[in-house]
Amino acid sequence: MKRQTIRGVLPVTEPINEPVVGKAMQPVSSNRTLIQDLHAKFNGECQSCGQRMDKHLARYLRVNADKLGSADNAVLVCPNCFRNRPNPALGGFSAEDAVIARVTDATGWNEVTAVEWLSGFAKRCALIVMNTRGFRRYWSWEHQEPFRIVDVQDRRIVRVRMQGKTESVELF
Repeated sequence: MKRQTIRGVLPVTEPINEPVVGKAMQPVSSNRTLIQDLHAKFNGECQSCGQRMDKHLARYLRVNADKLGSADNAVLVCPNCFRNRPNPALGGFSAEDAVIARVTDATGWNEVTAVEWLSGFAKRCALIVMNTRGFRRYWSWEHQEPFRIVDVQDRRIVRVRMQGKTESVELF
């Protein structure tokens, strides 16, 4: 069996998991409790790449393939690491010119600051939506962020949104 290291700490074997069903990549119901437990244990962070994620996207890898999956015998991983694919958020995303312009207008930042903020957003925030057509949505729980939601299509930031207590403003 091929071996890999989770953050250089835990040796694990190839991913062993029940089948994934549906376009939304939902785990089968028998895994939901385990994934919820692991999500809480690891604070929603992939133990391979560090990406924060929503529970419905989370997967797990067994530490010891000969034992059943349990909170003591599994680690939480994102969909990319589960499939041994690189996480595109780690390299940052490029942004559409219109999005950069709207961020600079809304925040008063210069273009360089806006591009840096946009590029790093996905690394700091949680992946909450992902589909097979290249769409991803990232969300920030930090209220001081000027925009709380960033949408990415094919590795390009195409939309940013502010979300207040009573309103949502789309800037694209």
